[in-house]
Amino acid sequence: MKKEKFLILGMTCHHCEEKIEKVLLSFSEIKKVKASFKDKTVEVTYDPNLDLKEVSSKIDELGYKFKGNFKNNKTSIRDVLPILLFFLMFYFGIKLIFGINIFNFVPVLDSNISYGMLFLVGLLTSVHCVGMCGSINLAVVMKNDENIKSPIFYNLGRIISYTIIGGMVGFLGSLFTFDQRLQIIIIFIASIIMLFMGLSMIGWLPRKLHLFIPKMPKLFKNSLKKTNTPFIVGLLNGLMPCGPLQAMQIYALSTGSIYYGALSMFFFALGTTPLMLGFGILFVKLRGKYSLLIQRISSVLIILLSIFMMNRALNLSGIDIFKEIRSSMYSDYIIAELKDDHQYVEYQLDYLGYKPIMVQKGIPVIWNIKVSDIRYFGCTNALIIHNFNISYSLKTGDNYIEFTPTKVGNIKYTCWMGMVTSNIKVVDDLSDYGG
Repeated sequence: MKKEKFLILGMTCHHCEEKIEKVLLSFSEIKKVKASFKDKTVEVTYDPNLDLKEVSSKIDELGYKFKGNFKNNKTSIRDVLPILLFFLMFYFGIKLIFGINIFNFVPVLDSNISYGMLFLVGLLTSVHCVGMCGSINLAVVMKNDENIKSPIFYNLGRIISYTIIGGMVGFLGSLFTFDQRLQIIIIFIASIIMLFMGLSMIGWLPRKLHLFIPKMPKLFKNSLKKTNTPFIVGLLNGLMPCGPLQAMQIYALSTGSIYYGALSMFFFALGTTPLMLGFGILFVKLRGKYSLLIQRISSVLIILLSIFMMNRALNLSGIDIFKEIRSSMYSDYIIAELKDDHQYVEYQLDYLGYKPIMVQKGIPVIWNIKVSDIRYFGCTNALIIHNFNISYSLKTGDNYIEFTPTKVGNIKYTCWMGMVTSNIKVVDDLSDYGG
């Protein structure tokens, strides 16, 4: 008997381990199998007569990639670089053309918000859902004779589960007061969990750090194994340890409301449904051969989302690690006008976010942000300027903000969620800039 360790790419969770172990043990020549998604390996005790090409074919049919002996290279930067470049080009293209930061596209939930935004958030992160929960989705389809009803009931269960959990955590949030420091901590923790999960999926997370990735409770994990009913599996799916899902659950917690918590999770779940439902229906034709590509795409997407979420936490805490780079991005400054020992600057808030302004050192500033209808401006409805300890909630009409800059340089100001930022450039003499 031989005992060897083989490299298998595409494993992301314990469910992947179980699938691979099951298919390998179907070979009479294989006596013992131990798969590890953390190491992306499978240790096999087998008869030397085993046909490894047939093993590779079976593994590939499941949607994973059998790479042979463990000495072979793991996922390299070359495997994910094209995906990363595509996302970055798409991100900067959308930002330049439409002025929209898609990775910071997280909704502000209040009585005035369009819930279509929540649907779009789910739609943007549904690639990740396919990568993380796709295997469960496919397992449900296979267990139920690949019936089209299976993915429909599975996704219906997910939507109901997400909504109920959203209401529950929203209620818990009503029992606590969320100040800004706690909000920063919550966002930062969620971003770290997402980063670890993305690195784990791609095979780049050190083994010891897997301890910090949340796991599904054993009770519910066993229930998922035992049931074939798509609706029940969908209900249990709401308890999956998923980065974006947990970020949305944390967000639902911060609403402090059963109603808004449930509604936020409902529209998020609805947004994830088209791709998940389509993936389940198309499985019969695709046979899982693109699973590895989907896994790599979702890994890169999660890592990018985690970085942008981490940047939100830094924005809210007043830390500006990209100060020089960020300040060089602004060119079309609104220059203050000097009059009666004060300097005045004014602009109309629009849907593209805040505008950069230029002011002179040592002279009091009176800054007016005009708002046509505050109901339609999401998280830009309140701004924070850490350097001057200013936190201001905007209203429809004129909004006057006053401060006195004492140092030349660049000052960042941000929305209350840390997603939308702009710049205040403080100079020695405005006349040098046409002011």
